[in-house]
This record gives sequence, C-alpha cells and structure tokens, in this order.
Amino acid sequence: MNREVYFDALTGLPNLQLLTQLIQESIQHAESRQLPLAICSLDIDHFHAINARLGPQVGDALLSAFAQRISHLLFGDDVLARIGGDEFVLLLHHGVEESFFEKLLASIRQPLIVEGQAIYLTASLGVTSYPSDHAQGDVLLRHANQAMYRAKQRGRDTFHLFDPTHDLLLQVRHEQRQRFMDALKHGELRLFYQPQVDMRSGQVVGVEALIRWQHPERGLLSPGQFLSTIDATPLEVDLGEWVLEHALQQLTQWKNDGIEIPINVNISPTHLLVSNFSQRLAELLARYPTVSPSLLKLEVLESAAMHDVKAALKNMASCQALGVSFAIDDFGTGFSSLTHLRQLPVKSN
Repeated sequence: MNREVYFDALTGLPNLQLLTQLIQESIQHAESRQLPLAICSLDIDHFHAINARLGPQVGDALLSAFAQRISHLLFGDDVLARIGGDEFVLLLHHGVEESFFEKLLASIRQPLIVEGQAIYLTASLGVTSYPSDHAQGDVLLRHANQAMYRAKQRGRDTFHLFDPTHDLLLQVRHEQRQRFMDALKHGELRLFYQPQVDMRSGQVVGVEALIRWQHPERGLLSPGQFLSTIDATPLEVDLGEWVLEHALQQLTQWKNDGIEIPINVNISPTHLLVSNFSQRLAELLARYPTVSPSLLKLEVLESAAMHDVKAALKNMASCQALGVSFAIDDFGTGFSSLTHLRQLPVKSN
C-alpha cells in the first residue's frame, strides 16, 4: 500500500508526494552540511503528439525506457521522480555544472528502441539551485517548472537556469500590471485635454487627449510613470479602448454644450495592429451616434506605423472608411522608409 502511495505504477519511480518529502529532507541535509542542491524539471518535447501517433501502449513503454536511461546518468543518492504524464524531476545532491545538463540532453537525443522501432526524443529542462534560490520545497519545484517552460519558449531541446533576481523583477512587474488593471476597473484614470492652437489666427483648432492616473496613494501620475509597465501587453489595448470611449463621451458632452472640436487620441503599436481594431472602433462610434467620426483623429507614432506596414495600412484604411482620420506623431524621430511613409494615409503632426 505504501508503494502505491509513494511510487509511480508505470516506472517505479518516486511520485510527486514522495518527491515533495525528499526535497524537504534534502534541503535540511544541504543546510546542515553546507552542500549544494539542484532541482531539474524535465518535460519530453511534443510527447502528446508522439503518444497519439504510436498509441498508449507504446507510449507507456517509451516512458519506462526513457526513465531507465535517465536513471543510469545519476550519481549516488540523486533521485529521479515522475510527477505525471511525461513530466519528470531530478533531485541532484552533487554540485552540477551546465555540462551535466548538456550531457543529459545529448543522451536524451539518442534513439530509444521500443518494440523494435527507433524513437527519437528531445526534452526541455528547467533548473533551480539551492541555496542561491533560497525557497521552500514546493516553491523550488515551481521555480524549476517555470525555468522548464522558459526552455520550451526558447525552442525546446535545451535547458534554462532559474534566476531568483529576474523572477523577483517579474513578480514586481506582474503586481504592477495587476494594480493597473484595478485602476482601469475602479475609475482611477483621467483624461486631460491639451489645446492645439493655430499660431496664425490664435484659434483653438483641436485638443489632444492625455492620459493621467489619479493614484489614491501616489497622487496624479504622468504616463512616464506607468505606461512602461503595460508596454507590449494586452493591457495596452484595454487602455486604448478606454481612452477612445472616454474621448467619445467628451465629444458628446461638448456637442450637447454647442461645442464641436476634434480630439486627437494616441494609439499604441500593440493596439493599432490588433486585427479587429477597426471593427471595435466602429462599435464604439455606434454607441455615440451624435458624434461625427471626423471629430476623432488617431495619432500613431512613426515607429508604430512602420512596425508592420501592411497591417497598419489595412486597419487605417478601414478606419478612414468610418470617417476617422490619422496623423503621424513625432515624425522624423524614427527610422522610417520614406517609400513606406508615402503609403500611409496620414498627416504629420
């Protein structure tokens, strides 16, 4: 009964429950003797596709053969555990160099003979080391998994070392983005309108919508204090749609007060190049039927327009069909091709 509780039925290796205990014991041992400890999360690349192609019986035999091969590479009291599916964990009590993981990957690439056929595998490895990563057992395992997924993002068949300092920065960035999401939901953002004046006549010919964050603890924040946090994330789209809607609300209010003046709204590269950008804009305009679309002008950074000219042209043309115009902001500060620039239906600001 104990074996069923603590060991994997297919491979005979320790399972997650036993591994968790072993990690905690290994931490105590490493602390008392000032020894290194490494945890390596190992995941076979594309195993689900291999299992579907070969069938579950061959897949199980493959996992057993794979486990035997890895076991033969271990030293002394090192541990190999199977925590589910094609996921394995190495608990390494000796000081390991990067060359060990390179050797491990090279061994995994060698064909396995299962039921008379040669099967080629690769794997992605994530490694964290104690005490440089001074965390508890379950957290160490999570960090190794995070590093393993990073290895997959880098193209698989490689290993990635967990960096506690970088992870802390990621956590801080995640918390900052979560706080910005709360600001959007709780109405902490504000739009200010900067007049655009014709220097010859002195007449106000338009305004530019400028975002600010009325933070309850930090006061009024300028864009430079928070926009970098959401750069190149879906939150840029959420913010862009919020700005567009509130600009249209302001145009509606001004029209009711007998004022018709255009508003320029800055659009981020991430937002502009979303495939349904023009469709979403059409839906927003439909909510404010008293506002002429010609009163809304979208400002695009020169670098944004050049990032993907074809996608930019397509979205801009669709928006122009709605009656919305465009302007290039910070013209001449980027590295645009004048040939491409001439294709854009814009005016420089």
